Amino acid sequence: MGNSRIAGVLMVVFLGCMIVAGSGCSSSGRSFAVINELSPDVQAFRARNRRIIGQLELEMPVKEFRQLWAAESDTLTGASGGQHPGETAAGAAASMELSNPHTSETRIFWSEGISVIQWYYTDLVKNDGRVTEEELTPVVLMDGKVLGWGREFLRQFCEYIEKEQKQKGSESR
Repeated sequence: MGNSRIAGVLMVVFLGCMIVAGSGCSSSGRSFAVINELSPDVQAFRARNRRIIGQLELEMPVKEFRQLWAAESDTLTGASGGQHPGETAAGAAASMELSNPHTSETRIFWSEGISVIQWYYTDLVKNDGRVTEEELTPVVLMDGKVLGWGREFLRQFCEYIEKEQKQKGSESR
């Protein structure tokens, strides 16, 4: 690959990273899917995710982390299981697919590097037919290892990163 092609690829990656990096550690409060949260399949899906997260170890290599998830199916298809209270037949989802991770995001921290936050559906907070952010457990991957997991870890990690970035910003002035 020529130098100009490499430079072009790096520029696209860099611009993409700038967009992600600007998002900070804030939570969006978005809703992700419509499902029947009380169906036995969905309950088993959440329980399996909690069990696997319970097997994580700090600094576990990403390869081992992926092997834990690969041991069983990462998707649940047709998880809607019918209508929810107050939902009309026209508004009911015909089928739905849950997958692992449920969602994922990459964050670039100039002082610390690249982290990937993968969100897994683990909890039922409110039986409203929607998988929402508070029902997901974050797992933070960085430098090819599991850095930590859980909302409290993510909160502390974000506070640390924000403090480091502010400190580096004030040092460069």
